[in-house]
Amino acid sequence: MISLALILGLTVANLRSYQDATISQVLHEECSNNYVRIRGIIVDAFPDETSDQYTRLCLYDNSGLLDVATRRTFANSESLLNLVNTSVDLYGQILPQLKGVRQQKDPILIVFTPEDLITWDARQKDPPAPPLGDTAGLGPTAVKRLGRRETEGIVRATWQGSWMLIKTVKGQIVKIHLAHGFNPPNIGQVVKVTGIAETDTIDIQLSHSIWKPSDRVIRDDVKPVAWIPDVNAYSRSGDIVRANGIVRYFRRAESMVRNTLILDVRGIPVEIDPGACEGLLEDIPLGSELEVTGCQTFIVKTELSNLQYAAVRGCRIIVRTPDDIRVLVRPSWWTPLRLTVVIAVMLLVIVAILIWNRSLQILANRKSRELFKAQITKAESELRLDERTRLAAELHDYTAQ
Repeated sequence: MISLALILGLTVANLRSYQDATISQVLHEECSNNYVRIRGIIVDAFPDETSDQYTRLCLYDNSGLLDVATRRTFANSESLLNLVNTSVDLYGQILPQLKGVRQQKDPILIVFTPEDLITWDARQKDPPAPPLGDTAGLGPTAVKRLGRRETEGIVRATWQGSWMLIKTVKGQIVKIHLAHGFNPPNIGQVVKVTGIAETDTIDIQLSHSIWKPSDRVIRDDVKPVAWIPDVNAYSRSGDIVRANGIVRYFRRAESMVRNTLILDVRGIPVEIDPGACEGLLEDIPLGSELEVTGCQTFIVKTELSNLQYAAVRGCRIIVRTPDDIRVLVRPSWWTPLRLTVVIAVMLLVIVAILIWNRSLQILANRKSRELFKAQITKAESELRLDERTRLAAELHDYTAQ
């Protein structure tokens, strides 16, 4: 039985001349400004940040990923989540790039009506993907050709609300970037993950990923090892490490969900991410000496991820439990800032006292001069009075004779 959406979609499709195309043809600009029909799998869906009238999709076929903007809106996030990992036919126009508020350098498919998005086979919800397999020795280009893959493993760390790191059944470390709306699982949980294979030249990644629980039992009993101050120790990515250092400062990038701190470990700055432990770093003062245990990853310059060699700009340790951070020594209350403030206050008090004393001295001097003048005036008055009295007595005596 043909659904109403399918009938409406076919009706709209017949109004224009649509050509069948693949994402590879679109990315190679063979379909610019053409009306096309593309069949693929929606691997991500999220509201458009620039317009509430659009929904953004990521469409995948065996030849690549394509950005899609559709005027079909969804009542809630659950509806968007149900759309992810579904096989669809999309009818729309290919624009080579967008300018203005919504800027887009790569080609994008504009789907004008909700009926132009057709779920063509309900049985193709969660279509299967081939296993990731062994990727040792593969370069970035070869990894991208793997396309949509599936792997299974135990969760070692989660961070920033959308990233997790798993150790597969075969012991391979894989970074997972989840699709919008999917929360990471608990640490230690065994999961099956499906996503698009990529690499940052250090770790294999699965982007636009979704996960589901697995019944497989995997043990990950690993003891922490001492952190090595070497950003070139790529083989240790995913290891559980322990490092001691001093908190230098806190940092929050726009893309980060929560604060991270920078730990000075033997002169090398190491980023400490609280992972799934919300608010763990809030009460740690600057200058504290910490012992941190967690999962080590490397921070790679993403704009250079297509190179054959890693462009590492730092190391990150992801905290897994609240007990993974121990404050060894809290900083002295006499920090340079506080000492400066105390000295400044004392100087202000001393200056105020000196000014007050000077004011009192000036006032006392003025009062002394006024009192001296009053005494002189009184003495002069008394002398004049005595002189007059003497003259009067002499005059009286002279008159009496």
